[in-house]
Amino acid sequence: MAKRKIKEYDAASNEFTQVEGDGTIRVDVVEEWGVEQALVVLGLREVEGDEKADVSLHVPTAKGKSEKKGFVMSNNHANRPFSPSLAKQYSEAFLKGDWSGQKGNKSRTGNGETMGIDWNGQIVSAVHRNVGLVMADYERQNNPEVVSEMYGRNPKQAITIPAIVVSKLDPASADTADTGKNRSLGDILFRRNEFSGKEYTPRQKSTLSRDLAISARLVWLRVNGRIVARGPKFFHPDALQFVENHPALKRWTEFVYNEDGGNFKGLGLSRGYAAALAYLFEHCESDADSPPEEGTQKEKVEEFVTLLATGENLGKKHPVLSLRSLLIANAGNKTNPLDRDALCTVVCKAWLAFIEGKEVTPAKLKPTQKEGEEPVRVGGIDRVWEEEEEEVVEPVEETVEAA
Repeated sequence: MAKRKIKEYDAASNEFTQVEGDGTIRVDVVEEWGVEQALVVLGLREVEGDEKADVSLHVPTAKGKSEKKGFVMSNNHANRPFSPSLAKQYSEAFLKGDWSGQKGNKSRTGNGETMGIDWNGQIVSAVHRNVGLVMADYERQNNPEVVSEMYGRNPKQAITIPAIVVSKLDPASADTADTGKNRSLGDILFRRNEFSGKEYTPRQKSTLSRDLAISARLVWLRVNGRIVARGPKFFHPDALQFVENHPALKRWTEFVYNEDGGNFKGLGLSRGYAAALAYLFEHCESDADSPPEEGTQKEKVEEFVTLLATGENLGKKHPVLSLRSLLIANAGNKTNPLDRDALCTVVCKAWLAFIEGKEVTPAKLKPTQKEGEEPVRVGGIDRVWEEEEEEVVEPVEETVEAA
């Protein structure tokens, strides 16, 4: 390119400087990237007059106090739309230490993702990461006791992450940045060979990993007293730990997969949800805080799942036959189908009737208005908590196939 004056970010001084462009890019590796650097690259400044704020932050003003202020991100005018909820997700991850290698805190290594800045000083990639970092460190300063108790962090230590900063990029690079496929929980479980040592093809392992991801999230929601409709983000590190703590989830994922034969898709119920509910049913009598690896209802659940998949030898008003009829009708309902929480409720009602040896009609399995507001639980680890988080985050994983 022809030489011209451009902006270059210098990590050592944490400043933008005017230099003569020569078509090359600059790469800086920063071991501890913190709030001061984030504020500079974002070009964050308080709103003036009638300006519309790009982001609102609770800025620390004194010990134990904060002030909510609106800010403009001067260096984010040539980027995609800003998502406050995504920045909040990054903030939560930073507080947990999932992204970094801070000294003196429980944390995981950085993942090598770069921060991109073009030759006009505009951010190409990492706006949400930097805003999330500011949010996290302001939370540390505003609520030190909460941060210490919830995240096991030293509230006196600033939150930083390792960063690789690439500057002097062509502004057109923003059109190709961050366009790859997001790495889902299913992708991560596949990479970790959760179903290794079995006679599965790579494609089958991929399917099982995706099913396990779906089942893990549903169980995680329900053991914490939440519902799908208001389910918060299931961060990957938390999800991996949850799968490790609940090894029987893999057992049920495989059992449902091997019993399936394509039947669950016809019922409009994903294998992942079927496996999750099977796990909950197995532990419907278990201690909610410390369930054993194998619950008391394992054999009955296996029978229930097999009957649900095959529909064989079921008498009139058998709860599984009624459940199949209701699910098949719902799968064909294109105008007002049951949502995911309602689907869980009808399966739970059928299970409760099944273990009690009761006959039931499809109409009796339909959720009542009250059950629509708070889905039926089966007991044990599937419980209702007195308080429920209201944070709404668009669901992931379950959208892969019908739930």
